[in-house]
Amino acid sequence: MHRSPGGAARAGGAAGGWFREEVMRMDAIAEGLGQSLAHAGPEWALLALVALLAFWKGVPMAEKVAERAHEREVRREERKDREGANRAEFERRSAELQGRWLSQYEHATDVQEQTNAVMAGVQAEMATLNATLAESKDRSREMAGEVHEMHQHLVAGRAGTAR
Repeated sequence: MHRSPGGAARAGGAAGGWFREEVMRMDAIAEGLGQSLAHAGPEWALLALVALLAFWKGVPMAEKVAERAHEREVRREERKDREGANRAEFERRSAELQGRWLSQYEHATDVQEQTNAVMAGVQAEMATLNATLAESKDRSREMAGEVHEMHQHLVAGRAGTAR
């Protein structure tokens, strides 16, 4: 069973009749619209023609605008991807350089510590050498005094025998 738009139930063969009724109604609506436009004057016909032309040209143009917007979006996403990759490369290089700098700084610190240890040894050696030199000078002065005394005795002894 088929139901018509009015709600009445019809048997299987009557379904084709329902369709014919609908087609006749559509034809009547189209004929009425055409007569209305014909009586309305050329302005409505011109307006309908402009609307049809706008639709005919507007749909492809809207599709082109949408396609261009999509292309811009794709290019923007590609640019963002490139910028992200560049940023990641920059950060990787920056981290690498920081690692090198830290390694060089640690090496310089180790060298400075070794140099300080050597300088401390040199200072201790210099203190020892200065103390030894001071003792040597004191002994040299004492020996010079002894030599002077011996010289005085010898000179005085020769002067006493030469008389």
